[in-house]
Amino acid sequence: MAFALAFFVVLFGGAIFMISNQLNLVKKEAQEQNKLSLHQVMTVIEGQYDLFLGRLTLLATTPYIENQDPTESGGFLKGYNVAPLFIPGEHVVLYNSKHEKVSDNSMVGIARVNTAYHELKDFNAVEPQHPYISPLFWEQHTPKKIVAVLVENRAKANGFLAASFSFRRLWEIFESYKLGNKGFFVIVDESDVIVYHPNIRQWVNGQARAQDLGLESFNAKSFTPSQPNFTLIDGEEYLVNYEYNPRIKLGVLAIQPMIEVEASAKTFSKIFLYIGIISLIAILIITVWIFYRIETPIQALINKMLVIADGNYEESSGITSTKNNEIHVLACVFDKMRLTIREKMSALAEHQANLEQEVYKRTEELAKANELLKMISRTDELTQLPNRRDIREKISYEISRFDRSKRKFSFLFVDIDKFKDINDHYGHICGDLVLKTVAETMKKSLRKQDIVSRWGGEEFLTLLPETPLGGAKLVAERLRKKIEETKISFANQSLHVTVTVGVAEYDERLGMDHSINLADRALYEGKQTGRNKIVLFNPEDISEDDLKAAKDELKYAKGQFNSENQSPPTGEQDSSSKEKDA
Repeated sequence: MAFALAFFVVLFGGAIFMISNQLNLVKKEAQEQNKLSLHQVMTVIEGQYDLFLGRLTLLATTPYIENQDPTESGGFLKGYNVAPLFIPGEHVVLYNSKHEKVSDNSMVGIARVNTAYHELKDFNAVEPQHPYISPLFWEQHTPKKIVAVLVENRAKANGFLAASFSFRRLWEIFESYKLGNKGFFVIVDESDVIVYHPNIRQWVNGQARAQDLGLESFNAKSFTPSQPNFTLIDGEEYLVNYEYNPRIKLGVLAIQPMIEVEASAKTFSKIFLYIGIISLIAILIITVWIFYRIETPIQALINKMLVIADGNYEESSGITSTKNNEIHVLACVFDKMRLTIREKMSALAEHQANLEQEVYKRTEELAKANELLKMISRTDELTQLPNRRDIREKISYEISRFDRSKRKFSFLFVDIDKFKDINDHYGHICGDLVLKTVAETMKKSLRKQDIVSRWGGEEFLTLLPETPLGGAKLVAERLRKKIEETKISFANQSLHVTVTVGVAEYDERLGMDHSINLADRALYEGKQTGRNKIVLFNPEDISEDDLKAAKDELKYAKGQFNSENQSPPTGEQDSSSKEKDA
């Protein structure tokens, strides 16, 4: 009974969820379909505008119009070749550069206008390649807009060709357009005025606006439905979508009754309700049968399982029924499983002992692999020298020793001269050989306590512990000569390379990076003054800007600068700029 009650609760909750979800899904699908239809409708309207504009632009390029001769242009506009391009009520007028009327098509039968018509007034808005579209106006109960293009004439001044676009063009097309069975489209202009509604006489024969439909917050240029459904003036709910085209200054509303949208969801709700009732009755019958035929023997089997779960694997299921039903099969399987578990438990104890020994062995192998990985992460693959990360840690250690002993140490910044030319002339294989040879020469030429690393590309950074600037100069000169004398054999050729070395002494006021940068600046000076030389950075050349930059950088690293209210230190920016220049 508890199972039946739980099923009923789940069924009832599931029904509410499914119906709500189905309703939302139907609304979403209808909305997406309406958006697609809306886009197609807007494409049709835009096509009509483009067709109208294309015809007007084509007329403006004909000789009869370009010459602006009243007789020729008048006869041309009133001719039967031009008349089919426009519908009755669309007035086409040619103006000269003085905004004076030259001719029109008023005598053609299909374009005859019995009342005064609107003329183009805003001539300054007509630009080359940019057709002008006037605000909305009415003629003979028909909304219209004047479309004007420029008539270019080099012999005479430019004129203007204007035509009144009649929305009857769209009325004739949209008579057959529907949204579902009862939905419809409404076209509005940029001033919210309705220019098409299926009920033409009520909504278009005057200045009716979209707000009169019940869309109180409607704005043609910026309206975005904040909710899928709106209650309009007839008191019914409608699914509303909208799209606006700023080029032709028209918007289209897709309006579909919510009753029609929700019809399929309500049908689904009834079907689901009937299925739920039938299922509930079936579950009640099955529940009673399960209780008497299955639950009682299973409960007895569970009690035996609890005894075995305590470790007594000698206890059998106790079910000896000869009926070949599910319970009898389950009891037989249980007894086999019990005997198997008893055998496996002894095997498991032996396996666990072997496994612990294997884990210990694997742990040792993993530790060795980690040590190897740690060594690889700190070593340059090509030269087998320490990489930048490794030497920075060693420099940090040397700085700690300096803080205790105050014994000075220095940096050598070594750069292979014209290394790019070697790569370009001999290839990268030769370049790699040069890098490895220079690295090996430097290792052999330095003391055991000295550390040389590959800083990047063809640059090497050397740390000389407990070596002041004078001693570092001697080491650098010896290193430079040794590299210059080293012969490199490649492809039956002997090569010699030279290096430029920048030497600087660590300055505790500047810290690690700025002290290394002093050696880099000395190296840059050597590169600019001839290469293959040693250049020392004189500690007296350290400027106040260098000290301030180092001090500001230290403060910035400690979080004393407010990232929201203060920009990064000026010194850090200057240092970064100099490093980029170098």
